[in-house]
Amino acid sequence: DSGASQMAWELKRQPDADSQAVWAVVPPPMQARELVATDEQPIGWFLVNDEGVRFRWASEGISPTFNQLRNCVLELTIAGKVHRVALRKPREMEPQPITLFERREKIALPTGDWPAADALFLEVLECTGFDNPPSITPDSQRVAGKTRGTIVLPGWSRAEINFGLAGSNDAPMVLIESVFYLNNGQTELTRSRVQQTLVNLQNNLAKDKQALANYQQRGEAAEREADRVRNSVPNGGGNAQAFVLLRDRQLSQIAQEIAKCNVGVQRMRSSIPRTEAAIASVQQLGPQMEQWTRDTAIHWRVGATTDHGEIILMTTRP
Repeated sequence: DSGASQMAWELKRQPDADSQAVWAVVPPPMQARELVATDEQPIGWFLVNDEGVRFRWASEGISPTFNQLRNCVLELTIAGKVHRVALRKPREMEPQPITLFERREKIALPTGDWPAADALFLEVLECTGFDNPPSITPDSQRVAGKTRGTIVLPGWSRAEINFGLAGSNDAPMVLIESVFYLNNGQTELTRSRVQQTLVNLQNNLAKDKQALANYQQRGEAAEREADRVRNSVPNGGGNAQAFVLLRDRQLSQIAQEIAKCNVGVQRMRSSIPRTEAAIASVQQLGPQMEQWTRDTAIHWRVGATTDHGEIILMTTRP
């Protein structure tokens, strides 16, 4: 039975030939008219001998409908045991690297004799390259139709990869959507945001360093002014008491300025290392991205369900 349209193909035993058993494959009556005038005309044969089971098409000009035979499961009963064998080998593909900056990726699958879209499924087999394995939902790690699954990556406050199928029978695709967030779990990590964050941090660092220099210069100037005021003496004809009051008032104001500058210096000396560490962390994102792309991967497979089992169409593992 085929995952394409759940059509059943009839097998008819033929007279033995050359010491091998032969079964003719006859299409369903409605589809038979696409190729031949009679429903009894076979489109191919299964040949069974000591070497195993082989298949041979009746002609090279096979219609697309009959190519769906490739998507069938052959049920064999041997010594009382039932064996189900897919009639096509899975096509191997490279696993999908996990890239943080590629928000949405559509992996086009080779066109051909695909089963019906509602019979297809996508299954995530494994995510490799992590010290701690990611969690995958649903528990079956399999989705079909328009449903989506989610891979939650370890080591991030919020990092998700959504996966599913997209496209049509003529152009099926595997859809991978990555959503990564910075430490607060709210700011989405994108290439432009990383670049802008780095620019902002560098600007803040430059401002903090300039502010530190300004506070230091103002503090040094205030210290010199305090020394000048302390060392000043009243004029010979002036009121000594008024001079002392004025000097003390000036020294108090200068002391406030010095204290204010000292607070500013301490604040900048505390802020600058934090900003420098943040810059270094953001600058490391590039190499980290490259390492992730190089070392991590999503292994998956695409298959189809039939009434008598599954067929695997594509897989990232042999």
